[in-house]
Amino acid sequence: PHCFFSSGLAQNRKRLGFIATCSTVQCKDAGSSGYDPLLPFKEDLAEWLYKMIRAEIEPEHFFPELQSGVYVCKLGIHMQHLSVKYRRNNPEDTSIVPDRPPTLKYANATQKSPSFYCRDNISNFLDWSIEFGVKASCRFETDDLTMRKNDRQIILHLMEIGRLGVRWGIEPPALIKLEMELE
Repeated sequence: PHCFFSSGLAQNRKRLGFIATCSTVQCKDAGSSGYDPLLPFKEDLAEWLYKMIRAEIEPEHFFPELQSGVYVCKLGIHMQHLSVKYRRNNPEDTSIVPDRPPTLKYANATQKSPSFYCRDNISNFLDWSIEFGVKASCRFETDDLTMRKNDRQIILHLMEIGRLGVRWGIEPPALIKLEMELE
């Protein structure tokens, strides 16, 4: 059991409780049918991505903005850089850092770019994620992002990246910080 979130990150979340584990993201008592139960996670990840790579993503457009694979590759490159820097400054730490960052072949790709460009960027990020330590139960597949098949799994994957980065002194998303404080 990873965490139970119940906070005032946004006004409309006070009555909601969120549970996040590597296998599920569930919303209890969501209330109105128009409410997006993933919105608190998208808001938190959008803020974190801005802090990490200066990606300006609106939570309402979170997944379309990620579909090109550019932002996730940039996140992986930045996380790789920070983890290598940490290991260099802390040689006694035996944590294994991936050999290389994800390859961002198509840096100018957009969600309207040919599907191959987007898929290649995302696939490179996913390969890097495996080396970074993201468990199979937390990973998403390329189609989950390019075709919007499994939004929850994408959220879990990015949250897990943030959680794993803590071991190299990288600041995680706010919800992961809250989770760690509760444990």
